[in-house]
Amino acid sequence: MKNMSVRLRIFWCYSFLLVVTLMATVLVSQNLMHTVFRESVLQSYRRELVYIMNRLQTQLNHVKDYQKSIALDTVVTETLADHPRAPEKEADFYNMNRILRQRATTIIGTNRYIYQYMFITLDGTFLSFRDESFPVLVEDVLGADYFAVNNTDRSLVLDGPYEMDGVNGEHLQVFVLSKQVVDLMTLDPLGYVAFIITEDFFSDVFEKNMPDEMQVEFFLLSEDLQVLSSSDKEAIGSDFTVGRKLSGHNIRQLREEGSCEIREEEDTLLYSLMQLEGSKWSVAYVTSMNALLSSQSNVFKMTAMIGVAACVTAMCIAILIAKRITKPLDILSRKMIDYHTRERTGEESIKMSGNEIRNLYVAFDRMLENSEQLIQQIYREQEEKSNYQFQLIQSQIRPHFLYNTLEMIKSLVDCRMYEEAGEAVMAMSQFYRLSLNSGKDISSVAQEIELSRRYLYIQRLRYAEYMNYAVRECEGTEKYCIPKLTLQPLLENAVYHGIKEKEEKGKIELRVSETEDSLIFVVWDNGAGIAPGVLERLQFSLKDTEKKSENSFGLYSINRRIQLFFGEEYGLEIESEQGVFTCVTVTIPKISPKDFQEDVLGL
Repeated sequence: MKNMSVRLRIFWCYSFLLVVTLMATVLVSQNLMHTVFRESVLQSYRRELVYIMNRLQTQLNHVKDYQKSIALDTVVTETLADHPRAPEKEADFYNMNRILRQRATTIIGTNRYIYQYMFITLDGTFLSFRDESFPVLVEDVLGADYFAVNNTDRSLVLDGPYEMDGVNGEHLQVFVLSKQVVDLMTLDPLGYVAFIITEDFFSDVFEKNMPDEMQVEFFLLSEDLQVLSSSDKEAIGSDFTVGRKLSGHNIRQLREEGSCEIREEEDTLLYSLMQLEGSKWSVAYVTSMNALLSSQSNVFKMTAMIGVAACVTAMCIAILIAKRITKPLDILSRKMIDYHTRERTGEESIKMSGNEIRNLYVAFDRMLENSEQLIQQIYREQEEKSNYQFQLIQSQIRPHFLYNTLEMIKSLVDCRMYEEAGEAVMAMSQFYRLSLNSGKDISSVAQEIELSRRYLYIQRLRYAEYMNYAVRECEGTEKYCIPKLTLQPLLENAVYHGIKEKEEKGKIELRVSETEDSLIFVVWDNGAGIAPGVLERLQFSLKDTEKKSENSFGLYSINRRIQLFFGEEYGLEIESEQGVFTCVTVTIPKISPKDFQEDVLGL
């Protein structure tokens, strides 16, 4: 792999990108196609269901029209008006039955879903069945007062299902459609007309009109979700939610939105719910989404085949393109190796490899080897010098500050100022924890500001009569990094050479601001200031990168460290007016700790 030619590298990289792009394209296109195809299938599925619901509604309306026609028939109303009670004489009873049966048969015809029809007088007598043995069965199931209780007005009542034994001994699931017959002039009730409708009346509509490719279960449900009719006959009379993963949320979603999807094992079931017009009943449909989307797999296979063919074609083209691109590079590589072999006979000869870039690199690396070694040596010397100076500064700062702080804490304890002493101990511990920073050379701006804040707090406890301080941060700068202990020596100078020397109340401010590319830290005090001659020497020493001023070892080291890390355009600037103020400005670039480790330290 290391000696692979550029031509092959380009080919394999191109092939990799091509395959990744193709796979991503296939996945995205499949998701889009799945969404579009799924929506199209669901729309077709819903259209079929709406069509079936319309057929069911039409069929139900026909049966209701039959019953309304019978209830409005003048012969029927006159017969029931003449006999509010069933005739006691057998001949009269038979004649009344015959008249009513003839009128019902004329209107209904041979509708096979109306298993039985009947008339009921006001006294609860059952009349005019197709089979005379059936009234006893109906009366046993419904009860003698069923129609008087349920048909209290002129509207149609559809009720069920009921389990009955048919006239031929078969077991039936039936519904009762009943209506009150009234006098058309006075609207007084005369009796009742009822149809016994078999469960097939509903199930046949679904089974005969549902397309063969749709594997759908249907359920006719009551208001409380009891199964009235179903493609699964054993489910009739049971609770629709029992045995199904339908939560209360799913039931509400079905009633409000009309559909929901439930994941069951390796399949997703689509539940749809439609209200039956003019009734509290509804129809639920359950189908497998995998079955609905089965034809989609063929489209996906075709897409994959086209993608593979396109990939093979593109790879062949890639070989030709890579050859044309790398031909000049191959020629240049051979010429550089020949030149080095011819002009550098005293050195170890370079062996040709299949990798043109490697050949160019090895030849060019030999020419730069000496200069690179010299640059590395200079850099190491400067880095060692900087580390030595930084360690020396730390050794000077920490001991005397620690001793002075401990003496101050002892004084606070002696004066029984225990709360102040506790706060001082906490501030000192936080200061040293931040200053140590696990031995790292850098810290975040947030840590450096907090360290400075702890330092100023401790010094104010020591020199409460002389100093006050303020720290003005800039939001958003805390994420950048800064060389550790850059600000603390400047604050120490402000305390000891500014505020303390003036021997009157003074103030120290640490201000943080930013520009587009840089962070600016300003340490300002209104202390003793710096004499003009001393200030001039200090400013000159900061600009002189060869010699340091013996009187400004700390300032020079801080400035030099910043320039070694970031370049000579960054560092310290000093402004002062004797007896008025001193202002030290630190400028560093905006750089994150990670980038500092990689780009500056090369780690």
